[in-house]
Amino acid sequence: MTAAAPLLEVDGLSVWLPTDDGEVQVLDGVSFTVLCGEFTGLAGESGSGKTMSALAVLRLLPDRRARVEGSVRFRGRDIFSLPPREMRKLRGAEIGFVSQDAMGSLHPAYRVGAQIAETIRAHESVSRRDAAARAVELLDLVGIPEPARRAAQLPGEFSGGMRQRAAIAVALSCRPSLLIADEPTTALDVTVQAQIVELLRRLQRELDMSVLFVSHDLGLLAGLCDRLVVMYAGQVVEQAEVDDLFATPQHPYTEALLVASPHPSLKGGRLPSIPGSPPMAGSFAVGCRFGPRCVHGQPGCFEAEVASVEIGDRRTVRCVRAAELHLGTTIGAAR
Repeated sequence: MTAAAPLLEVDGLSVWLPTDDGEVQVLDGVSFTVLCGEFTGLAGESGSGKTMSALAVLRLLPDRRARVEGSVRFRGRDIFSLPPREMRKLRGAEIGFVSQDAMGSLHPAYRVGAQIAETIRAHESVSRRDAAARAVELLDLVGIPEPARRAAQLPGEFSGGMRQRAAIAVALSCRPSLLIADEPTTALDVTVQAQIVELLRRLQRELDMSVLFVSHDLGLLAGLCDRLVVMYAGQVVEQAEVDDLFATPQHPYTEALLVASPHPSLKGGRLPSIPGSPPMAGSFAVGCRFGPRCVHGQPGCFEAEVASVEIGDRRTVRCVRAAELHLGTTIGAAR
């Protein structure tokens, strides 16, 4: 069986954003790959660098003055070397994007079907009639009832879950090879969230599409992803196949996230939490950035920058004590 080829390759991605007090580094040497047909999760607490990594891949960083180092390759093409016009072609046509703010991604004054059709016509040479017909087909694909009628409505006439489905339809309008979804279920209730998650998983399989799914919810990612990339304080601290990562986490932060995730056995009990708070960009600890919150921390963890080490096939960890710690037992005890 032939191994899947890399679709997206992020290597040593570092980003500095300008502030009144000078540049602040928000990403530090981020590296991971997404294979063709693979569903990859990007996990971590708020402020870990997940969304910034996704925006950097799309060249949509919040400040044009941002300084970027490293490389991002899509199908072998260096994204950072593409002229703006070529990058605009790539976004939407080959890489789709779904944000957590569905209402913000849809223009409130234009009919939903027209917005989908406009995206299609921006990237493909098709007639208005054919684009409009495809817009209705896409609304049907993402599970919106009466798609022809709904296509003629404004986003404000949709429920929150339907708006998110419409935003997914826009992202899929040109049949992209990669879909980047940034916390697309955050503002939805649990029932609708489950529907959107199941929709994305079904579409990924049916369309043979790769997905990079950004979320802070490990429980959600467990049922979705083939692989997980865990980030903390602008760095990738661990990445592995999802089953391996859940069974044998190698980084104390990954273990802490798993222990702190809701679980049926905790019903009526107190949910464990990670002590302290994630550091602000520009105020990272010397050595291991998770060290100040880590229950396994020792003086050696704070002496020098901790490198990411490969410990298996596409599995890496950034912890000087990874080889001596037997993580995962705490998870069983907490459950």
